[in-house]
Amino acid sequence: MNLGSRTVISSVVAALATTGLGSSAGASAGRR
Repeated sequence: MNLGSRTVISSVVAALATTGLGSSAGASAGRR
């Protein structure tokens, strides 16, 4: 059960991290 929750949390965190990086990259590219 712990592994399942951990996998889901990791997946969500990864998705948020990817979105954050994408937004940051987009903002940086836009400024440049």
